[in-house]
Amino acid sequence: MGSQDIYSRVLNKVDTKPQKSRRLKVFFLAQKNEISEALDKGLSIVSIWEVLHDEGNFKGSYKTFCKYVKTLIRKERTTLSTPTLSGNSAGIQKDVPKTEKKNKFDWSPNYNPDDLL
Repeated sequence: MGSQDIYSRVLNKVDTKPQKSRRLKVFFLAQKNEISEALDKGLSIVSIWEVLHDEGNFKGSYKTFCKYVKTLIRKERTTLSTPTLSGNSAGIQKDVPKTEKKNKFDWSPNYNPDDLL
């Protein structure tokens, strides 16, 4: 058969074959802009996945597809649209009104029984 032992052959096969999750991520990233545009136009994640899955452009499960949408598209959008406080170079703080306690009861283990009645 082969001149290498089985351990070496298995290691060579593992090194040359990319993991399924990496391949799925590559397929997703190749179509990321199209997927993002379809989501912006109001298409559901299920309908996008069904089309891509039926065409063979994404062979992963719906759950995996949702994970990639969440981590690679939605997370990117929130980080782009959320302003950061570190950009505040002047050190200006907004005046935030302090909220009063709605219930002014302060529990204390030392109580006066006459106050209870």
